[in-house]
Amino acid sequence: MNNNILDIFDEAVKLYSGQAGKLLKLAACRYDKKIFPTFGQYDWFSGVLLYCLIRHVKPVRVIEVSTSSGYSTIFSAMALKDNNFGKIYTFELSPIAAKAALTNFKRFGVSKIIDLSVGDALKNIKPLNLIRAKNKGKEIIFLDSEHTEEFVKKIIPLLLKNIGTESLFHIHDILPKNADVMHRPLAGIYEKDFRYKAKLYWMLKRVAPSFIPGNLRNWVKPIKYNINYTTESRYVHKLAAKIPRSSQLFVHDIMDRYPGIKSQKFAGSVVGRCDKTGKPMEWNESWWVRCKELK
Repeated sequence: MNNNILDIFDEAVKLYSGQAGKLLKLAACRYDKKIFPTFGQYDWFSGVLLYCLIRHVKPVRVIEVSTSSGYSTIFSAMALKDNNFGKIYTFELSPIAAKAALTNFKRFGVSKIIDLSVGDALKNIKPLNLIRAKNKGKEIIFLDSEHTEEFVKKIIPLLLKNIGTESLFHIHDILPKNADVMHRPLAGIYEKDFRYKAKLYWMLKRVAPSFIPGNLRNWVKPIKYNINYTTESRYVHKLAAKIPRSSQLFVHDIMDRYPGIKSQKFAGSVVGRCDKTGKPMEWNESWWVRCKELK
């Protein structure tokens, strides 16, 4: 595999982004709470990159912590299904979220290549590591869990155990330090001063729905987003500072690199992400790194 991680991305997108159309049916129901009841789904651009990378790297397995209701898991599963090779091992703490995920795996026809473990990943990953020791190969690892430094420090050594030198690791909800983004805080719609605006919104929603934004949160004033909001983010930035730039990348930094992947198509207006002008946008919050350097 190429030593420069960006070259890997470029080649993967070149070879497989043309096949991403089959993912549209998944992205179209991204904010349907009846299908994906848990909060915080993968951005469209990030999902297509994940699909392309799995198609290109052809990992023997994908390891994911955590499953949530299965949205990002299905992106990975559809890539493995097209590869006709590999399996996903995914871990979810919440039995309720896991139940929704199992239903979605059946809905999208990928149940057979997914092994879902319910409970504490720190404990449940140990049997998997025995399998990894016997059947080594390229892996893609995805971490999207508690977002605390304490958990990251515990889980990463377990995930890197018996890791192949050509494997890739990525963590969700991580933006680069230079990301200049805004968001509309959910708390804003519960503030006392907002209640009159909310009444006006719901009145207009009834009489003229086509003339107002589709989500109440769009009426909340955007504020600057704190990139280091979580202890996980702060810790990842420390790790990133010690790793060669050629071995890592933040997806947020390459949003315009592949014009064929239209990042705004499924913009996250529902979750309040926006640019300086208040226009809804995807942030694409993932950090990718080669496992060899991370270890």
